[in-house]
Amino acid sequence: MINYLNSVYKKIKKHPAKILIVLVLLLGAWLRLSYFGDYLRFNNDQARDIKVVQEMQSGNWPLLGPKAGGTTFNLGPAFYYLEFLSGLFFGFSPTGIAFFIPLLSIASIYLFYLFFRKIFSLPLALGLSLLYASSFFVIKYSRFAWNPNAIPFFLLAFFLLLSQIYNKEKLSWLDCLLLGVVTGIGVQLHTTLLILMPAMLLLTLGLMLFYKIKSDFPWTKITLLLIVIFTLNIPFVYGSLENQGENLRAFFSGAQKKTDNELSFFENLGNTATFFLQGTFYTLTGQAPKSNWLNLSKMISLRNFQELTQLCLSLVFIALGFFAFWKKFLKNKKDLLSKNFSSFLLLTFSLLSFFLFVVIGGELNIRFFIILIPIPFFLLGLIVQQFLKRNSTPKQIVAIFCFALLLGNNFFIYNKAYALENYQLPLSVYGGISQKELNSLCDSIKKISGENEARIKKFEYGRSLEYICQEKESLRISFVSESKLSQEETFFVIVNKDRKKKNIDHYKKSTRLVAEFETGRFALLVFRK
Repeated sequence: MINYLNSVYKKIKKHPAKILIVLVLLLGAWLRLSYFGDYLRFNNDQARDIKVVQEMQSGNWPLLGPKAGGTTFNLGPAFYYLEFLSGLFFGFSPTGIAFFIPLLSIASIYLFYLFFRKIFSLPLALGLSLLYASSFFVIKYSRFAWNPNAIPFFLLAFFLLLSQIYNKEKLSWLDCLLLGVVTGIGVQLHTTLLILMPAMLLLTLGLMLFYKIKSDFPWTKITLLLIVIFTLNIPFVYGSLENQGENLRAFFSGAQKKTDNELSFFENLGNTATFFLQGTFYTLTGQAPKSNWLNLSKMISLRNFQELTQLCLSLVFIALGFFAFWKKFLKNKKDLLSKNFSSFLLLTFSLLSFFLFVVIGGELNIRFFIILIPIPFFLLGLIVQQFLKRNSTPKQIVAIFCFALLLGNNFFIYNKAYALENYQLPLSVYGGISQKELNSLCDSIKKISGENEARIKKFEYGRSLEYICQEKESLRISFVSESKLSQEETFFVIVNKDRKKKNIDHYKKSTRLVAEFETGRFALLVFRK
């Protein structure tokens, strides 16, 4: 036994980095997979998507994917195909078709480490990987099925492969094949990636052609790359042509709608800058800003010192990050392309994203920051690297303390966000309704209604509730508007716990409360004439 332990110790001592990254991966896996089925967010969009996947089981494969937010334009169907593939392995249930999302998120931790190891020292790359694995923002969007939630994996794989094909002396067939797959799927996950990924790919190939490989350019391998991308998008292309180009027209009309907003250029610029500042703060600390940071006078008049502090910290952080970037790279621009192409990719992607978001500045939501996930960690790495340039023990202690502070804050928010039975955060932090809450609501409705159809006041997550109740209890439910509730003999009302008393007082004027149940953040009230 002692000999065995000695051999294990020697292996750990010989390969500490491998052991540490495995521990980081295990932590990331636990944060993403613990109680995954219970705390799975299952909103109306997820109820819609699972019905699409069930249609695929019957042989009705969609040619187009989910609609882009605020438009009638449909993305490619890759997300639905990934859900179907997940269902084949883990079951065609809400949990089963969503299970590929946390798995991709766990894999993205390792991709993150590999990519950032190209930029930073081993200890710093490991520290940043630990922060990425523990970021509440990243974890939140890895615990339910939504097409942008797969972006971190495909984006990091995209950057890693672009860096490899640029830096390798000889382009490999495998790298081109993998890059084709990653790009072909990635452009179908979000409208912004439909623009940004091809732009980054063309820029990299252009630099290879005119800057790095001036002769004997590997055209055949690049052709394979383009063929793979096109092949993966055949359903999207065919589906867009099949409806007489209506989907393509929807893309351009949606783009025009987003660019023709009533805001001025400077208002769009301010919105985009705020978006970057708030997204950076949220990603690193786990705290979602609630106020409009452009409205400084309102924050000051309301004495909202917490968010004023957050704004100041974010401004200082971004300024220090770009100062560190300038010190490291821009003083010697040639090194940026020849020795630090990975950093060049992140800088260029950030700038292109910023310009794109300025165009659609009136349509930004902090959840879109998922396409910029690597950027805050990159800036943090540059700041720490610059800070530790003249290494000393006090500086190392300060850096470790800052990392520990960020980790602790993310763990604190994580524990609060998934404590649904004793929920104390704004509802937007969790962001919807969990499968556990839906199951419990259906059980309680079944106890009262039995085999009869349950009449329920219109509910924000009605589509989700209807799906779960039908699948779990074969329970028929229908939703009734407020104005027609008085016609019902027995009806159900689902409200947040903090609004329970107000609703009881309101409905008891004309009915009597016969039962009430609580589950998670919700209360189910049963009224009868």
